[in-house]
Amino acid sequence: MRLKTLSIFFAGLFLLQTVILAQEPGELVITEILYNPNSDEGTTATQYIEILNVSLSPISLNGCTIDDEDADGPNTLPNVVVPAFGIAVITGSTSADFEGAFGPATGFTLISLADLGQNMFNMSNSPSATSEIITLYNGNAAIIDQVNYDDADGWPPDGAPGGSIYLPFEPADINTTMNDVGSNWSVSQAGLDSAFASTPFGVWNAVEFGSPGRIGLGVSTGIGDPVSPVVAAGFEVAPNYPNPFNPETRLVYQILPGSGTTPMEIEVYSVLGERVRTFFNNSVTFGPHEVVWDGRSSQGGVVSSGIYLAVFRRGNIQKTVKMTLIR
Repeated sequence: MRLKTLSIFFAGLFLLQTVILAQEPGELVITEILYNPNSDEGTTATQYIEILNVSLSPISLNGCTIDDEDADGPNTLPNVVVPAFGIAVITGSTSADFEGAFGPATGFTLISLADLGQNMFNMSNSPSATSEIITLYNGNAAIIDQVNYDDADGWPPDGAPGGSIYLPFEPADINTTMNDVGSNWSVSQAGLDSAFASTPFGVWNAVEFGSPGRIGLGVSTGIGDPVSPVVAAGFEVAPNYPNPFNPETRLVYQILPGSGTTPMEIEVYSVLGERVRTFFNNSVTFGPHEVVWDGRSSQGGVVSSGIYLAVFRRGNIQKTVKMTLIR
């Protein structure tokens, strides 16, 4: 297949990876928490929690609940699917108010508890070693992830309200062990990593600082401009070809019109989650592109036969393609 034929091919675009997994401990990780907002706290609407799917398959949230140690929960999550390396943001406000304040929920799953007729459990503005403990459960009441955030023992101090706390790491480096260590968290500041300043809207009646739905280092979105990094990330991917392959295959993607020049990152993983190879394209332009993987690791070694996953990342959007190498 030649590049000039890819535009036609993308009309029938599909992804090979369609298996939806149940929720297992460690597969969903809490990555950002806004517990002490600038906005009025007459209700628990002005809070949010971000979770990341760190597995290589889509995960359904059907039956999942999230709660703290108090008696004002739990909240039941809806039957939605979070893609591999995808993000979900759980908020106490309506989706209309949230998107009015933080921009369109593009590239991540927004879960509005208010839209579901639920009041979000109340997160403490002055946490301690015994409060606040946020726990995400699966449908069998097993713990998927748990974070006991604090304002001491290495955790970011409370300081001025309005800034979320977040994990300043790339998605592939995040897990449920490191996210319960206070020194791994930082306070959001507009222009640092993926953080930006919100626009007062609805119950979010003051400026907040955070990066809901966006994970990554060094991605400055600018103050008051949460929409631009999402728009700049638009792309589609196609199945690699040939597939199965030996010794090489082509990883194919298309940059959508008006999506800017945000760099593209492609990482190849084994089915065990081991990172095998990384590709970067810092000068992406509109239209079809391809990268050739020669079946070698980043160290130049020939990898063995098996199933591999190519994870495409641009801005805050991730998409995955399944590949089979036969030696």
